[in-house]
Amino acid sequence: MFRVAVVVLGVAITSEAIAQTGIPACDSWLAKWDDCIDKLPEILQDDFATINGKQRQDLLDHIRRDPKAKPGLAQFCKLMNDSSRKAKSFQEYGCRF
Repeated sequence: MFRVAVVVLGVAITSEAIAQTGIPACDSWLAKWDDCIDKLPEILQDDFATINGKQRQDLLDHIRRDPKAKPGLAQFCKLMNDSSRKAKSFQEYGCRF
């Protein structure tokens, strides 16, 4: 049963990964996360894919609730990209932000 849940979750994340926020800074940051996941050890990939899917969904939900928030979200994504670039865990596995 657990495996079925993981497969279903994986499908949801994959379909959500296609969704764009319409904010270039956010779409770029999320795409870099997508690229990074395959570079991580297999044991971490599902967790990081889940995190990235959640981040994407949170941004999309926020935009739906308040479309005027896009400039603030763009700034947030730029800051998150900078933080990701500095994260040792990402650097160790060759992720580029």
